[in-house]
Amino acid sequence: MNLSYAREDRKKLNRKARGQSDSKKTENKPQSTVKQILLFSDKSVPTKNTDNNTKRCRYCKKTKPLSEFDKHCHNSDNLDTRCKKCRTKIFDIQRELHKTAPKKPPVCDLCGKEPRLASGELRHYLDHDHKTHKFRGWLCNRCNTGLGCLGDNIDGIKNALEYLERTL
Repeated sequence: MNLSYAREDRKKLNRKARGQSDSKKTENKPQSTVKQILLFSDKSVPTKNTDNNTKRCRYCKKTKPLSEFDKHCHNSDNLDTRCKKCRTKIFDIQRELHKTAPKKPPVCDLCGKEPRLASGELRHYLDHDHKTHKFRGWLCNRCNTGLGCLGDNIDGIKNALEYLERTL
């Protein structure tokens, strides 16, 4: 798939999400059998309103005053994407999962390798279903990040597998 088409489609989605008209005419694009997948379509919808006094929580989807969001240095607006209420709820769920989770295995439940960080520290990450809040396993950083980047669902994994099968 031509990446410039993917960029144009993402720009079009962003303009549409902001309520702007699509002034560019649709070009004659070649038909492709490759499915375009936007794994994080939620990120294409702006969370901060143009009046700069409110922001939309990515979990509860409610627009709230900026004072309802904790600071977060890794985001462009220096605010967390989750409102304080949702963040507290998420931490409570994670705390409970850690209490009830089985003992950490010596290896990652996904790749079977020892979960070592670049620093040499042994580190497991608790993996859970974000909808049902059920424990799934103990993962290394790479598998936990990879699973999240693929949408944390079976469709994302299938799409990645189909891609690799097509391109190998």
